[in-house]
Amino acid sequence: MLHIAMLELLTPVIQSALQTDPQAQERLDALGTQTVSMELLPLPRFGVYIEDGQLKFGSAPEVPSLMITGHLAAFARYVMTGRLEEVQLQGDVDIAQDLRNFFYALDLDLEETLSQVVGDTPAHITGRAVTGAVDVAQSVGSAVYLNVQDYLQEESDLMPHVEEVEAFIREVDNLRDDIERLEVRLERLIN
Repeated sequence: MLHIAMLELLTPVIQSALQTDPQAQERLDALGTQTVSMELLPLPRFGVYIEDGQLKFGSAPEVPSLMITGHLAAFARYVMTGRLEEVQLQGDVDIAQDLRNFFYALDLDLEETLSQVVGDTPAHITGRAVTGAVDVAQSVGSAVYLNVQDYLQEESDLMPHVEEVEAFIREVDNLRDDIERLEVRLERLIN
C-alpha cells in the first residue's frame, strides 16, 4: 500500500529528527521492544515499532502490544495534556503512558531536520511561520477563554464571580457551625 511505503520512507527522517534531542535516544532505549497499532483518523491504520533503540513506522502488526484508536487531534491532545478523551486503548496501557511520556518530552529541532531536506533558508522561513502560527493560536485561545469567561460572568450571569463563591462558602460554613452549636444545646436541654 502507498501510505505504508510513505511511512517507511519517513522513518529515516524521523530518526534524524530524534537525533536533535539529546535525551530522546535514552528515553527510546528505555521503552524496550514494543509493537503498537494506531488507527488515528483521518490516517489509515499503521504500526509503530520500537526495537533496537529505533522508532520505525510500517504496516500495522497482526498482534500488537497495544492498539490505539481515535482521531489524530484527540491523540495529540492526549500527548500534550495526558487526558484520554476520545482515544481508545486496547492491550498494555502502560505502553500508551510510556509512549505519551516519550512524545511529550521530545525537544526536537525540526528546523534543523527540515534544513537537511529543503535547505537552510526555506527551513528557517518555515520555522518562523510555524512558530508565529503557534503563538497566534495560543493568543487567540487565551482571548477566547477570557471572553467566554467574561460573558458567562458579566453578561449572562450563568457563572458567579470568585468573590461570590467564596462568600457563599463562608456562609455555608457559618451555617454548619451554627447547626452544630444548636445540636449541642439541644442535647444539653434534653439530658
